[in-house]
This record gives sequence, C-alpha cells and structure tokens, in this order.
Amino acid sequence: MKKLRGDYLIEKGVNLSNFKKYDEALQIFEKVTELEPSNAQAWHNKGIILGILKKYNEARQAFEKAMEIEPEKNRRDRSARHLRSARNRTSERDQGSNVEQ
Repeated sequence: MKKLRGDYLIEKGVNLSNFKKYDEALQIFEKVTELEPSNAQAWHNKGIILGILKKYNEARQAFEKAMEIEPEKNRRDRSARHLRSARNRTSERDQGSNVEQ
C-alpha cells in the first residue's frame, strides 16, 4: 500500500511542477522520501525541484542519494548530469558569481 501511495504522490508532484508550483511539488517529494527513503525516483525529482529553486547544495545531496539507491539504473545518468550542474552552480555561487539563491 505504501508503494502505491508513493507512486500517486510522485505523479502529483510531477503535475504540480508542470504547473510551476515548485514549492508544493517539493513538499510532495519530501513526503515521499520520508515515507519511502529508498525511492530513487522521489529523490531524483526532489533534486530537480531543488535545482529549479536554486537550492543547489540540497539538490546535489538529493541526486547523490538517488544514485546511491539505484546505481545501475538509467536514472543514474540523468541524476549525474543534474548533479554536475548543481555542483557547477554551487561552485559559481561560492566563487561570488551572480547566481541567485
């Protein structure tokens, strides 16, 4: 039952993000990662939303968690690309660039 609820919530979070309701989507993905800490899709989606919200350190952590959970899946490649982007933006911010938080 918990898995079905997680799948439903992930779909809801994706729909919210499609309507640019990023704060609400983040709350949903955070809920899924609490209910199902081993749900790589939830961690990956959480990372995407955190990146959109310019919370790059948190995004990096979420992508690392997704890759740790499912190192062999295709999602790993996508998470790795997003992780590199989050690292680059974190590095730029730390170096004093104009990247917003």
